[in-house]
Amino acid sequence: MSKDNFTNMRSLISALAISMNLINPDMENHHEQTAYLAFQIGYEMGLRDDNLNNAVYAALLHDIGSVMSQERQNIVEIEAHAKEIAAAGAAMLEDLEDFKVIADIIRINQNSYLENQRILAELSDGNLDTGICLKVSQAIHLADVVTTLIEDNVPILNQVKRICSLVERGRGTEFSPEALDAFDKGAERQ
Repeated sequence: MSKDNFTNMRSLISALAISMNLINPDMENHHEQTAYLAFQIGYEMGLRDDNLNNAVYAALLHDIGSVMSQERQNIVEIEAHAKEIAAAGAAMLEDLEDFKVIADIIRINQNSYLENQRILAELSDGNLDTGICLKVSQAIHLADVVTTLIEDNVPILNQVKRICSLVERGRGTEFSPEALDAFDKGAERQ
């Protein structure tokens, strides 16, 4: 991708994320927080360059399918329909050049770790991109859940232990052990 295309794509994704905040103020900054945390988790998992950029882009757009709803939804309602929203978002993006990988990540980012392990086993043709796509999606899935657990009006550092304890319960089932280890490394630094 050329530098101009990269800049245009980044600007478009940022504009879409901002528009989701405007459409649904209850979600304000959720996508940016998810992208920031997905970047941190992804980096600790060893993702770099395009894979790390795709993690950020997919995290910024992971709820883009919610704009298809006729009703404004709060974060709880969106999370209750997360897989449907992810599928709608992926369908919106999959035919756009330069968005195919992001659409694939969004399509599966709401899957549990066990669901994604089954997908990987079914697709076990040695395709590294599939494994990377699943790894990126798991970083976003964990980041998304963590950001929904953050309570407003409570200092974030006072919430770290509670959030770590809650997500740890899903180790190996809901969440990738690798993603949780990466999250724990970052939490320990806090």
